[in-house]
Amino acid sequence: DEKQVKRWIDKRLPVLLQEEGAVLLQPGRAAEKEAFEETARQALVTLVSRLKAAKVNDVAVETHQSAPFLSGTLGGYIDMLLTCADGSEKLLDMKWSYAKYRIEELKENRQLQLATYAYLRKKIGKVDIWPPQAYFIIDSAQLLTQDEKSFPGSLACMSATGETTPDLWRRFEATWRWRRKQMDAGLVEVTVTGTEPD
Repeated sequence: DEKQVKRWIDKRLPVLLQEEGAVLLQPGRAAEKEAFEETARQALVTLVSRLKAAKVNDVAVETHQSAPFLSGTLGGYIDMLLTCADGSEKLLDMKWSYAKYRIEELKENRQLQLATYAYLRKKIGKVDIWPPQAYFIIDSAQLLTQDEKSFPGSLACMSATGETTPDLWRRFEATWRWRRKQMDAGLVEVTVTGTEPD
């Protein structure tokens, strides 16, 4: 419950600050430190409640994944790989701020980082299902997604064109092939002031 989460974070925050945020422990930084702690508390309470609502049973943090991609291997670290009670997976990427930018990204179906993680899990799991994905914005404690059914309590950011993650991925692969063909022919685009597109 919320009290347990707050007790846990109050115990862990001093350790986190000693290990990763010593600058906030310096003289004159008390207000900044307190603001960080309050933001962290509120974000964690909200995140835990959203994960419970999504029926998440297990969270794997910073999970490295790699899978074949066209002419090579594609890899990365998924911030949070979520496993639900029914065995299904969901993906969550943590961002400190810029909720407005991420909302626009989802509405324009440009969330390539999330799509990459979904591609990796789809390839590794050898299934045809693209796992649902979302951003969690820490400073505003907001969960942003195109799939509000998979993430109850989230802010729905539906694609304006009706496109989905698989559509984004197809566009990305087409762009990758186009650029690869150019590079294989020795063509490298240089964008500098005074040039005209050809």
